[in-house]
Order: sequence, then C-alpha cells, then structure tokens
Amino acid sequence: MTQIKSTWQQLLQSVHDEALSRDTAQPFEVVAEKIRTLGSRLRLSESIFSIPLLLPMLEKYAFESQRSVTFSTWVIDLFLELQVGCEKLFDVLESMWYANEAPFHGKNRGVLGNDLTYVIEQWLHETIKGGGVIFDSEAGAVRVDQMLQTLLQTGAQGGLDGARTQRCRLLRDRLAQVLH
Repeated sequence: MTQIKSTWQQLLQSVHDEALSRDTAQPFEVVAEKIRTLGSRLRLSESIFSIPLLLPMLEKYAFESQRSVTFSTWVIDLFLELQVGCEKLFDVLESMWYANEAPFHGKNRGVLGNDLTYVIEQWLHETIKGGGVIFDSEAGAVRVDQMLQTLLQTGAQGGLDGARTQRCRLLRDRLAQVLH
C-alpha cells in the first residue's frame, strides 16, 4: 500500500507541476481530469484506486494547493462523478474528521465539515429520491445524525461558519422529520 500511495503522490505532483508549466488550465482541473480518467480506466479497483487513500490525498492537495482557486466541493464532486457511493465518501471523511490530522485540525477542520455536510445532503437526496431507506439503513441515519451533532457542537472552533452551521441544523431537522 505504501508503494501505491507513493505512486499516487508522485503522479499528483507531476500532473500539478506540468499544469503549472503549461499554464493552459488550472492545476486542479488537470488533476481532476487525470483522476477521472484513471478512475474510469481502473474501474475504481479498491487495491489500486483506493478511496480511503485517494480522498484524503486529494483533500489535502485541494486545501494546500488549490484552496481559493475553485469551488470547495470539487474533490467530492469528482468522486461522485466516478459513481463512488456517498456512504463510502462519508466513511472516509468521518475518519478524517476524527483523526484530526494536519492540515485538518482547528479551524481547518471546517473544510472537512463542509464536505461532510455536502456528502450528507447528496446522500439524503439520493435515498429519498430512490425511495429507499434513508441513508441506506437506520444505523446509517443514526451515524449521520451523530456526525451532524458533532459538527454543530464543534461550531466555529471547528471552522464551521454560520452558513455551514445552519445547513447542519436544517439537515438534522429534515432527518428528524423523515425518521419520525
């Protein structure tokens, strides 16, 4: 796994550097296209295209190199385009949140809070639209509710601004309506 991680890191860096030198597109666009192409070609193989490996790597890349260049959810949107399930994205982001590792600690955790909220919104929409069980199970709904509660408790100290806090409250209210 270490060799795969190292290979992905080198690939991200070389694609980013090449995009900078060519100056024809934003580096995040070139990186996203490379990930999209490889994800499709590798058919999201868990051994090579590991979401628990790639999502944190791309989140860190987006935060450190492309923070104010584009919209904040481009990494999540990329994985959603590749048909990665919301539950899988939620699992990885939740782990990242609780790991509290650099650069996502203190107020910088707001990046993960924003992405968690976004994934939860997408997941809720998917499960309601599909007519299935909300968040795929009662246990899933409880986990989501606990995460939303954690985000709200962390609040501004965890980097959540007023808009994100309001979105979390609305999601918890909607979840309560659907569950009861």
